[in-house]
Formats: sequence, C-alpha cells, structure tokens
Amino acid sequence: MILGAILLFIAAAVFMAAELFLPSHGVLAIGAAGCAVASVVTAYMKSPMLGLIFGVAVVLMVPVVIYWAVRLYPKTPVGKRVMLEASSSAAGFEQETEQLSQLVGKRGNAMTMLRPAGTVELDGQRIDAVSEAEIIYPGTAVEIIRVDGMKVIVKAV
Repeated sequence: MILGAILLFIAAAVFMAAELFLPSHGVLAIGAAGCAVASVVTAYMKSPMLGLIFGVAVVLMVPVVIYWAVRLYPKTPVGKRVMLEASSSAAGFEQETEQLSQLVGKRGNAMTMLRPAGTVELDGQRIDAVSEAEIIYPGTAVEIIRVDGMKVIVKAV
C-alpha cells in the first residue's frame, strides 16, 4: 500500500512535467491532481500519520512545481510556440510617432465625421485623427496642427 502511494505521488510529478511538454489543455494537470489526492488517500489508509506526511509533501510540491513550470515553460517547444517573444515595441512607436510628426502643417480632407475622432485622407493615405474642438463633417478640408504621441490632432480649414 505504501508502494502504491509512492507510485501515485511519482505519477503526479510525471503528469505535471508532461503538461509542460505536451499540449493537453490541462488534462494532464487534472490527472496530476487526481494522482496527488489518490496518493494522500492511499497513504492515509495505511496510517493517518503517513497520510499527513504525504499531504504535506503534496502541499510543498505544488509551489515548487509551479515555480519551475513558469521558469521552464517558455523554453519548451510548446512554450516557444505559445509565448510571445520579447520585442522592442517601443522602437516601433517612436518610429511611428516620428513619421506622424512630419505631417504637421499638411492638409487633407475628412473622410468620416470627426466628433472628435474619425478618419482623414492625406495624400491618398488614411489617418486616424482627432478634431481639436469641434465636429468636422466628411469632405471638409482639415489641417494637421499637432501630433501628441500617436494622436493626430486636426482642425477645419
């Protein structure tokens, strides 16, 4: 009976490790939880003190397994496919802001109603814009007066 409890405890650990490498959508984790509970119950049937020891072992194993899962998962083949790579997205925003800043002073036409947000056309390019203070109707000539981050602010001309 003790051997059965130990084997169930080992099976719980194996299921948790397999969860990192196989895309089971949590089925293996449920199996691991079931094996852990069965291990404690089996040990308790032999001796309440042994059941308590197995219960404490399971409680101590859970945070350790979670810690190592978080550390190892991004390095596994499944984790590499699921996790997003760290990228320098700030550089993309800076580049976009710089391109938008070059549009200040240019004129175009409102494609949609700006109340205050909408779309303007500038040299055949659609740009999301915000009106400075008033509602601007479609077809109205607009001028880009400033760029605030990624926000293009326009006024009717």
